[in-house]
Amino acid sequence: MERIGTILNTNTHKWLVSNGFQVSYATTDPVQLVGLLNRRRLDAVFLAEAVFKEAQLSHDRVVDYLQHIELAKPMGVYISKEYLRKEPLFMAKFDQQILEKNNQLK
Repeated sequence: MERIGTILNTNTHKWLVSNGFQVSYATTDPVQLVGLLNRRRLDAVFLAEAVFKEAQLSHDRVVDYLQHIELAKPMGVYISKEYLRKEPLFMAKFDQQILEKNNQLK
């Protein structure tokens, strides 16, 4: 049986469970998942590519893994109109952070 890890209570975690996969390890720390994969305590991790790559940077050695993209789609964020009325500069700041993070991952 494969030992699969993912981020607790995320869409990837829910997808694995609803599709009949046994989740061996669920955590809120993606760095921990990469460490377990590096030490062969897990056979696979199921999470967003950007999250995995960011977590890899926290380890001394970067291991090249086989990557399988289950589904590629843009990230979605829901922000209430009430919050935006209270914080009118939020969207500009948020968009800037996304651009900066995307540039760091390239």
